[in-house]
Amino acid sequence: MENVAQMSVLQSEKVALQEMISTEKLPGIDSVVQTETEKKQIQSKELILNAEKKLHENINKKPVAPEEILAKIASEEKPPEILVKISTGSSENYGTIAQAQKEYCFVCDYEELRGLSNKDIQKKLGFETFNDIDLYATFIIPPKNVKVERVTFDSLKNDVRKKLLVDEKFSDNIKGIQDLNLFEDNVLNETRLDEIFKIYENTFGDDAVNSLEKPIKDFRSIIQSLYGTNPLFTGNYHTTTIDGDVGVREYIIKRFGSDWDNDRLQKEGFTIYETKILTGEKK
Repeated sequence: MENVAQMSVLQSEKVALQEMISTEKLPGIDSVVQTETEKKQIQSKELILNAEKKLHENINKKPVAPEEILAKIASEEKPPEILVKISTGSSENYGTIAQAQKEYCFVCDYEELRGLSNKDIQKKLGFETFNDIDLYATFIIPPKNVKVERVTFDSLKNDVRKKLLVDEKFSDNIKGIQDLNLFEDNVLNETRLDEIFKIYENTFGDDAVNSLEKPIKDFRSIIQSLYGTNPLFTGNYHTTTIDGDVGVREYIIKRFGSDWDNDRLQKEGFTIYETKILTGEKK
């Protein structure tokens, strides 16, 4: 009975996407294409339709083993063409493919979510709490000029450093943290920044973060608020569960300025489509 209901939902999602294609007045994939732009739009919609179908078809398949995830990381396999962001709120509520006002959009390979229950998906993605609530998959095909990369502590530190040097409001906020000692006579102390990020890198999990000295904890809180990281962030190329297990490969799309409005992104060449996702048996 549950599979019948799931198939019904999948069918309705297909219809919704097909209607979206129709609404945009894009011809069928075999129709005569007037421009190269139209052709690319059609191909992108077809790719996402197939990705959605594959994600739903995989719900009862065996989950990807952590060893396979680590092997892909070791091989430095390129990010997939279609990325997916999982959230507990639809774009109807947020209007973005990332959390509001966050400069990183964390995304993964949708195929690595196969065979997982609702709660297991949340665990795999490094959610700090998980519930039996609806999940949404936002499929994303970035334009060629937008870099998708593996996030590390070094890359996060470099982004923070750049922002400290060019964003006066941000640097003043950091300077306001008492006893952090990151600036000397308004000059950034690079050695101290390295020291702080070494502590950041070696502090994992909610309890450990809460036990940090207040200046370091306050610094981390500001970074988490800005970039969307959390106490489970480890900068090791994959998400990590609250128990410290391997999740899925993790990538980021970076756009400085927290400018994640879907309409604006689509005008810049992003292909974005959101659907409620089907998962395996709930545990």
